[in-house]
Amino acid sequence: MYRAGPFDTIVRLSDGMVIPTDPANRDRQVFEQWVADGDTPLPAAVADDPVPAISKAQCLLWLLQLGKTEADVDAFLEAIPDPTDREIARIEWRHRPTFRHDHPLMVAAADAFGIQADQLPGAFRAASAL
Repeated sequence: MYRAGPFDTIVRLSDGMVIPTDPANRDRQVFEQWVADGDTPLPAAVADDPVPAISKAQCLLWLLQLGKTEADVDAFLEAIPDPTDREIARIEWRHRPTFRHDHPLMVAAADAFGIQADQLPGAFRAASAL
């Protein structure tokens, strides 16, 4: 079974895998066949659903599905111009056990990666299943 996810992705509920829109992706092909066989994915999580906090691992797994790696996060952190702000961000990233979608570091990183702040709740819901 599947659920509509953020950014036109699909979330496979059995394991939380976020399936990209790429038609060459094997998981996407399986999903498309499932739909062709007459099945319908669940709708995206509604905005009233609570937005869970996610671990660093969940965040990295979700970013990996978008083609981003921890090296990209490190590059984002290194690009913060103010030395004090950069060190605060490094400490937050390295030592905070969980992140909320509205945490300033998450909002800034999302912006740097081309993700709109209003898309973060859906992204965090998807990442929480990983």
